[in-house]
Amino acid sequence: MSTKIIPTPAICDIILDLATSGGKLQDAADKIGCCRKTVTTWCIGEEFPEVRAAYIAGKQAYAESLAEDLMEQAQSPLHADPKLASAEVQRRRLIVDTTK
Repeated sequence: MSTKIIPTPAICDIILDLATSGGKLQDAADKIGCCRKTVTTWCIGEEFPEVRAAYIAGKQAYAESLAEDLMEQAQSPLHADPKLASAEVQRRRLIVDTTK
């Protein structure tokens, strides 16, 4: 019989830190010592609102960070050579599409 883990403020901090940096729920589960399904249930369920709030805050911070990075790349100058500039535009599009 397994012991049910109740999330603590330290667990909320782990989830917040990993979500903010783009980490996966599996990474959080590994650090906490439980299965990914448990962490997923905490993050999307209603039973532990403090965990859900930490996860949502972390994901929002990560999304804002990604948006800033993509805007910085999009606004950076292109190469003077049209062929190289065109290749750079395609590379940037690929980065944006992959990030979505």
